[in-house]
Amino acid sequence: MSYQFSPTATDEIEELLRYLTRTNLHFALWALYKRGVSVDPVASEWHQFLLEQLGPDCEDEIEFAGAMVELDKLLATYLNQNCRLPMLSFERICLLHHLSGPERMAQTRAIRGTLTAELAPCMSA
Repeated sequence: MSYQFSPTATDEIEELLRYLTRTNLHFALWALYKRGVSVDPVASEWHQFLLEQLGPDCEDEIEFAGAMVELDKLLATYLNQNCRLPMLSFERICLLHHLSGPERMAQTRAIRGTLTAELAPCMSA
Protein backbone atom coordinates (compact mmCIF):
# COMPACT_ATOMS: atom_id res chain seq x y z
CA MET A 1 0.00 0.00 0.00
CA SER A 2 1.35 3.43 -0.87
CA TYR A 3 0.55 6.70 0.78
CA GLN A 4 0.40 9.92 -1.12
CA PHE A 5 1.83 13.02 0.51
CA SER A 6 -0.78 15.76 0.77
CA PRO A 7 1.07 19.06 0.70
CA THR A 8 0.02 21.95 2.87
CA ALA A 9 -1.36 25.08 1.22
CA THR A 10 2.03 26.71 1.65
CA ASP A 11 3.92 23.74 0.18
CA GLU A 12 1.62 23.62 -2.82
CA ILE A 13 1.95 27.32 -3.63
CA GLU A 14 5.71 27.35 -3.09
CA GLU A 15 6.03 24.36 -5.42
CA LEU A 16 3.88 26.14 -8.01
CA LEU A 17 5.99 29.31 -7.78
CA ARG A 18 9.20 27.30 -8.24
CA TYR A 19 7.70 25.47 -11.20
CA LEU A 20 6.51 28.68 -12.87
CA THR A 21 9.90 30.32 -12.40
CA ARG A 22 11.62 27.31 -14.00
CA THR A 23 9.25 26.63 -16.89
CA ASN A 24 7.22 29.75 -17.73
CA LEU A 25 9.42 32.33 -19.48
CA HIS A 26 6.99 35.16 -18.75
CA PHE A 27 6.78 34.36 -15.04
CA ALA A 28 10.56 33.88 -14.93
CA LEU A 29 11.06 37.34 -16.46
CA TRP A 30 8.89 38.80 -13.71
CA ALA A 31 10.82 36.91 -11.02
CA LEU A 32 14.11 38.16 -12.48
CA TYR A 33 12.87 41.73 -12.69
CA LYS A 34 11.35 41.61 -9.20
CA ARG A 35 14.65 40.46 -7.67
CA GLY A 36 16.44 43.39 -9.30
CA VAL A 37 14.13 46.19 -8.16
CA SER A 38 12.61 47.48 -4.96
CA VAL A 39 9.43 46.12 -3.44
CA ASP A 40 7.43 48.67 -5.47
CA PRO A 41 8.53 48.18 -9.08
CA VAL A 42 7.80 50.98 -11.49
CA ALA A 43 5.40 49.91 -14.24
CA SER A 44 7.16 51.89 -16.97
CA GLU A 45 10.49 50.25 -16.08
CA TRP A 46 8.86 46.80 -16.11
CA HIS A 47 7.41 47.53 -19.53
CA GLN A 48 10.81 48.72 -20.77
CA PHE A 49 12.42 45.56 -19.37
CA LEU A 50 9.89 43.46 -21.31
CA LEU A 51 10.53 45.40 -24.50
CA GLU A 52 14.25 44.71 -24.13
CA GLN A 53 13.73 41.02 -23.38
CA LEU A 54 10.87 40.16 -25.75
CA GLY A 55 11.10 42.84 -28.43
CA PRO A 56 8.75 45.65 -29.40
CA ASP A 57 6.69 43.48 -31.75
CA CYS A 58 5.62 41.04 -29.04
CA GLU A 59 2.49 42.75 -27.71
CA ASP A 60 0.75 39.47 -26.85
CA GLU A 61 3.83 38.21 -25.02
CA ILE A 62 4.11 41.47 -23.08
CA GLU A 63 0.43 41.30 -22.15
CA PHE A 64 0.86 37.73 -20.90
CA ALA A 65 3.94 38.72 -18.89
CA GLY A 66 1.87 41.49 -17.29
CA ALA A 67 -0.78 38.93 -16.38
CA MET A 68 1.92 36.86 -14.67
CA VAL A 69 2.58 39.83 -12.36
CA GLU A 70 -1.07 39.79 -11.29
CA LEU A 71 -0.98 36.02 -10.90
CA ASP A 72 2.11 36.31 -8.70
CA LYS A 73 0.34 38.86 -6.50
CA LEU A 74 -2.67 36.57 -6.11
CA LEU A 75 -0.48 33.58 -5.29
CA ALA A 76 1.40 35.69 -2.73
CA THR A 77 -1.91 36.56 -1.06
CA TYR A 78 -2.92 32.90 -0.95
CA LEU A 79 0.49 32.07 0.49
CA ASN A 80 0.37 34.82 3.13
CA GLN A 81 -3.15 33.85 4.17
CA ASN A 82 -2.27 30.13 4.16
CA CYS A 83 -5.21 29.45 1.85
CA ARG A 84 -5.47 26.42 -0.39
CA LEU A 85 -5.75 27.00 -4.11
CA PRO A 86 -9.17 26.24 -5.60
CA MET A 87 -9.55 22.77 -7.10
CA LEU A 88 -7.53 22.22 -10.30
CA SER A 89 -6.00 25.72 -10.15
CA PHE A 90 -2.50 24.31 -9.69
CA GLU A 91 -2.77 22.25 -12.86
CA ARG A 92 -4.47 25.00 -14.87
CA ILE A 93 -1.81 27.55 -13.90
CA CYS A 94 0.97 25.12 -14.80
CA LEU A 95 -0.42 24.75 -18.31
CA LEU A 96 -1.01 28.44 -19.13
CA HIS A 97 2.30 29.03 -20.87
CA HIS A 98 1.65 26.08 -23.20
CA LEU A 99 -1.38 27.85 -24.65
CA SER A 100 -1.15 30.41 -27.43
CA GLY A 101 -3.16 33.11 -29.09
CA PRO A 102 -6.36 34.48 -27.59
CA GLU A 103 -6.96 31.23 -25.68
CA ARG A 104 -3.94 31.87 -23.44
CA MET A 105 -5.19 35.23 -22.18
CA ALA A 106 -8.78 33.98 -21.92
CA GLN A 107 -7.66 31.11 -19.69
CA THR A 108 -5.36 33.43 -17.73
CA ARG A 109 -8.23 35.83 -17.03
CA ALA A 110 -10.48 32.91 -16.06
CA ILE A 111 -7.92 31.56 -13.59
CA ARG A 112 -7.31 34.99 -12.09
CA GLY A 113 -11.08 35.43 -11.75
CA THR A 114 -11.42 32.10 -9.96
CA LEU A 115 -8.53 32.87 -7.62
CA THR A 116 -9.97 36.29 -6.82
CA ALA A 117 -13.49 34.95 -6.23
CA GLU A 118 -12.31 32.13 -3.97
CA LEU A 119 -9.98 34.32 -1.93
CA ALA A 120 -12.66 36.16 0.05
CA PRO A 121 -14.25 33.02 1.54
CA CYS A 122 -10.80 31.66 2.38
CA MET A 123 -9.75 34.81 4.19
CA SER A 124 -12.93 34.92 6.24
CA ALA A 125 -12.65 31.27 7.29
